[in-house]
Amino acid sequence: MVRASEDALSAAAQRFCGQVSTWTAARWAGPAATGLPRADTAHHLVQQIADLTAAAEGTVRRTVPRLPHDGALSDQLKVVVADLLAAAPPAPVIARAVALVTQTAAALVPSTLPADRGKTGGPAD
Repeated sequence: MVRASEDALSAAAQRFCGQVSTWTAARWAGPAATGLPRADTAHHLVQQIADLTAAAEGTVRRTVPRLPHDGALSDQLKVVVADLLAAAPPAPVIARAVALVTQTAAALVPSTLPADRGKTGGPAD
């Protein structure tokens, strides 16, 4: 069960990073469904995963630094996901991480279904 959860987290993070890895500064600055800029929303995800890792390791939570280039957020996510998996948390913690990555991806990259086309915050902006 844990291995399947680990695979699901790795896959969710890989999809997320693939979606955002080539974004421009303007795209990162645009609004997410959260109402915050996409970069702030993604950084919040990185911090949440880092916090899950600290809890799994029994260590103090640390603030993840905000790097000058928002494009580094996908790399930061890869690092904190690897750290979480290395901490070998129980399956519910990994499931929580998968949910966080999936929810954040949906907030950053809204659906491209025809019903969503033309709405602000969509893939074209």
